[in-house]
Amino acid sequence: MAIQGKDVRISLLLILALISCVANGADHLAPRRLLTNLCTFDVTRHGVKAGAGQCKQNAVALTKVWVQACQSVAPAKVLIPPGTFEMSPVLLEGPCKNPIIFEIQGTLKADKNKNAYTDRAWFAFEKIDGLQVTGRGTFDGQGPCFCIGSLGKYKDEKNVNKVLVTDCKFIGTDNGARIKTWLNSPNLKATGITFQNLVMDMVKNPIVIDQEYGSKSPVPSNVLLSDIHFRNITGTSISDAAVNVVCSKKFPCCVDMANIDLVYKGTNKLPNKFECANAKLTFTGKQNPAPCPCRRTIPPDKRSKVKKKKEREGKRRKRSPSPPTSVAVAAAATVRRRRCFPRSSTPLLLLVDAVTIAIAHRQRLQIPVS
Repeated sequence: MAIQGKDVRISLLLILALISCVANGADHLAPRRLLTNLCTFDVTRHGVKAGAGQCKQNAVALTKVWVQACQSVAPAKVLIPPGTFEMSPVLLEGPCKNPIIFEIQGTLKADKNKNAYTDRAWFAFEKIDGLQVTGRGTFDGQGPCFCIGSLGKYKDEKNVNKVLVTDCKFIGTDNGARIKTWLNSPNLKATGITFQNLVMDMVKNPIVIDQEYGSKSPVPSNVLLSDIHFRNITGTSISDAAVNVVCSKKFPCCVDMANIDLVYKGTNKLPNKFECANAKLTFTGKQNPAPCPCRRTIPPDKRSKVKKKKEREGKRRKRSPSPPTSVAVAAAATVRRRRCFPRSSTPLLLLVDAVTIAIAHRQRLQIPVS
């Protein structure tokens, strides 16, 4: 698994779940090939020990070896070898002198002592340019989902862009591919986010965009979501709403849905549903559940402007004949695509700069990577 992005914060929360992730796409990983002649730091040679009762000691030892690797004059790799290593909360910070790889072959287990957590993040990388997280190991914290959020909760947050989650399997999770933003949030942008080639196995909420999270505030979310893609997502859902896209009333989001096939396997005899609000959606390929006829909701403060604009357009139509319907539709589609999905919108595989990855306590993430 390779992680890249500028000012990205990814929270991974997986309750009683196992996620298998494989990061492929050699063409997207050109920066990875440049990391040759690596200086490898095996954490077990620097004080990290397998077995129980080593949480605090392991966290201190890992932080120290990270500092050494981060300051290495050559590209470095921090290696978690096979074995199970208990770990208290860890923050691995940059900036580093060179690109750095964090390779996990074993299992890192979260500290069970809740008093050890002063922050929600159990395992975090921050302010690092050119970070790669790879390996066939496991981050074990047993949380509820893999999500991008909570965007807009704090005032000092930065924009999120170019995030790719690919080739993962979600087993029994509360949520699958999820983007969450808070109501009454600061002005932020989240763009170029792609979830693709995912398998859902009895997942409660396989696809979720929730921009009405966190409070009863009447003020909508100020997080602008655009260039969002859900592609090749299959499997089973235990909820009758397998897809739920609720965007901001102020900034309706641009979402591309391609080849979605989610079968309802819940106990209730209910139809499989696609629910949406305030979204601009495009669909290609198979769509199960059937897509909703979602339209943009116009905020109250803009309705008068929209009304006047329509009146002006009506007067123009009276003066000149309308173009053929097919031409009008094609033109509208072109404008929409330019606005929502720029031609160069394919996200890179998370190897840019200033990456923050927070792996919350009580989650489990397994990362097998070729």
